[in-house]
Amino acid sequence: MQNFSKKLTISIVLFNQDLLIFENLLKSLNTSVKNAKSSGLLLEKLFIIDNSDNIQGLNDNIIDLIVKNWDTPFEFIKNSSNKGFGMAHNIILNKITKGNFSESDMHLVLNPDVILDPDCIKNAFLFMQNNPDVGMITPRSCRKNNCQEYLCKRYPSAFDLFLRGFAPEFIKNKFRERLDRYEMKQETHENLTKEIPIASGCFMFLRNAAIKDTGLFDRAFFLYFEDFDYSLRLLKKWKICYNPDVKIIHYGGNASKKGIRHIFYFIRSGIAFYNKHGWNFL
Repeated sequence: MQNFSKKLTISIVLFNQDLLIFENLLKSLNTSVKNAKSSGLLLEKLFIIDNSDNIQGLNDNIIDLIVKNWDTPFEFIKNSSNKGFGMAHNIILNKITKGNFSESDMHLVLNPDVILDPDCIKNAFLFMQNNPDVGMITPRSCRKNNCQEYLCKRYPSAFDLFLRGFAPEFIKNKFRERLDRYEMKQETHENLTKEIPIASGCFMFLRNAAIKDTGLFDRAFFLYFEDFDYSLRLLKKWKICYNPDVKIIHYGGNASKKGIRHIFYFIRSGIAFYNKHGWNFL
């Protein structure tokens, strides 16, 4: 029997989840986890944390999907109310900071609207093994139309955020060079980049030692900017790396197209972010 030297935990937070997208995630994740075994990484447990409204039958459907498409240990946690993205993931991160998973070395914070490349986890793990100064890996992400999505960011100005999230396309085009710089397009189009200031929370492949140094997601952020804040805190002792060999497809993002509630969450969290880390208007 192979002696696995490293172990992985994964947490996924759901909220009124599209079941077809979630099923596709499970299938791709199952394949990627299996492929990582050949490199010495074994999954310890998958955690599904459900923030969903109490919709009749939804929990049963989710559990049925997991049982159907998943063949390694998992735990389903149903929250009585929507705790937000960061607070739900903190249920598991708290266990890591306290050493509850003494044999685990890596943890993946993962969105439910992501499809993983078959070698995604294996490539992330091997890079971590060879780069002990890296605390987090962010992937090459594409939309379902195969258009690349740029997950890495420089420290944002309020103007950058307004342009990217709310400006019409003809206005964005006038500031395209500025937005491309903010999204680090030149640095992260195809190049391995080891000096990333901020990375998206849709796929955060983390070293557990970095989690212990950084701590939990800040409860000030219910939704949005918790990943920006976490990146800046992690950088105090570790590096964040963009690795184009770690590939995903991402269906989510874009708060401005999700309705007034998400716009409110975005603005409220943006204010909390700037109050904590410093305002930059232009």
